[in-house]
Amino acid sequence: MGPLFDAGPPPGPIPIYLAAVNERMLRLIGTKADGFLGHPFTSPSYVKNVARAHISEGIKAAGRSDADVEIAQSVICSVADDDEAARAGAKPQIAFYGTTRTYKPVLDHHGFGDAIEQLRAAHAKDDMEGMVSAVTDEMAETYAVTGTAEEARAKLQRYEGIVDTVILNPPWIWSGTSRSDAYDRLIETFAPNR
Repeated sequence: MGPLFDAGPPPGPIPIYLAAVNERMLRLIGTKADGFLGHPFTSPSYVKNVARAHISEGIKAAGRSDADVEIAQSVICSVADDDEAARAGAKPQIAFYGTTRTYKPVLDHHGFGDAIEQLRAAHAKDDMEGMVSAVTDEMAETYAVTGTAEEARAKLQRYEGIVDTVILNPPWIWSGTSRSDAYDRLIETFAPNR
């Protein structure tokens, strides 16, 4: 290829971020990675009390400092004209993640561990409505930022002091809203001057 297509070497070291939910990967982040990319199915409480604890174990074992690892968190964010519609938008995504056996510790952390059996049974039958019905409003409020624009902005503050960077994601499973509309709504809510 000609020079037009040669990007050249990277301008500096490329940071390595690892995504993790459970303790072994979280410890590995502390020992080796430049950053943690939190799964959207985790809550501020899970990041603060579980993820950070295991990352810190790895940091100490490797003789590193907390400043060596950035904490970035992906967040399910559903913005609508009312609370109920916003929660309804987030529930399919939460239901999908809740079927994953290795994410059970995330459910257990908040006392929702029993929901996994109902979620998995509905999933085995390809019953999305059954999966969604297993997700309570409390679960939606725990694992997602939901509400009107004003409410969502206020709820996002839950991550303050827990993570360094928040990455907002609209729900992408069976939400009834086009992805384009969902992204537009997030931009209008959190970055209206763009």
